[in-house]
Amino acid sequence: MRRLLRILLNAATVLSLVLGMAVAVLWMRSYAVIDNLHGVRVRRPANTVEQSFFEFISDRGDLVWFRRVSGGQAGRLAPEASGWGWQRSRRPPGASVDFVSRLREFRWESWSSGSQWTRVVSVPHWLLMVAAALLPVGRLLLRNRRLGRGKRAGRCHVCGYDLRATADRCPECGTAVLFPPPSSLK
Repeated sequence: MRRLLRILLNAATVLSLVLGMAVAVLWMRSYAVIDNLHGVRVRRPANTVEQSFFEFISDRGDLVWFRRVSGGQAGRLAPEASGWGWQRSRRPPGASVDFVSRLREFRWESWSSGSQWTRVVSVPHWLLMVAAALLPVGRLLLRNRRLGRGKRAGRCHVCGYDLRATADRCPECGTAVLFPPPSSLK
């Protein structure tokens, strides 16, 4: 069971690293290119049409999620076809970006009018990168802490063998002792 948990934790760490690197690339790209993933879903309950339109936009250091749902009579609302799409547009040369103000922008808005409601959530890319880096950095710090404990406890840093009886070399794996064991410090 412990082995399975360790495998799952390693997989989650690798996935988190890959996700963090992908967000970093998307972040840098967002200052030159606007990426827009959008889609429409149409549902037709009895005599009505409900359209759900959404967008994920990567622009100027932010990832923006936009969703609009509208509904109405089947004859009054012209239904669009359901589907996905991706659009990329280059930012015009010379378009300035205020990096400092973009670093602290987080936004959530919601409004409705009649039979339509809209939600917008804007999250800076750096915040997503920090969230993706928490697991790998935490595991790295924990690993370094464990290695440090082994060195302080007079153990071999390669195999963990107790080095209190030997002074210069590990008898188990043959590695030269980097730190003298605590008993030889007297």
